[in-house]
Amino acid sequence: AQYYAGISRFKLKQFEAALPHLHTASERSPTIKSNGYYYAGICYLQTGAHERAIEKFSYVQDHAESD
Repeated sequence: AQYYAGISRFKLKQFEAALPHLHTASERSPTIKSNGYYYAGICYLQTGAHERAIEKFSYVQDHAESD
């Protein structure tokens, strides 16, 4: 539910509001961690937190199971 709440906020372009949901979901479920971090990275880019975005994208690049 946390993941979908984050995605819903993301789609509404409520990037700051999406972040806590995406982080919670990613930390609780290893199966969606890469997806959650990917969307969190985009949220960070949209809010100007470029270093945090790079951290999330680096994780996704190193750990994602699909291209």
